[in-house]
Amino acid sequence: MTYYSCEGCGQLIDLSTLDEQPRREHCPVCEETTRWTPEFTADEGVSF
Repeated sequence: MTYYSCEGCGQLIDLSTLDEQPRREHCPVCEETTRWTPEFTADEGVSF
């Protein structure tokens, strides 16, 4: 599982993707579509 962070606010989301490239997704914090960049990949879930 790859974790991405929003470039606007730093919010983290997990996406099941194989490409690990920056992508555009809707950010629930910014309330708009923003650029998300890969932060890290983990085999297990992460607690915040």
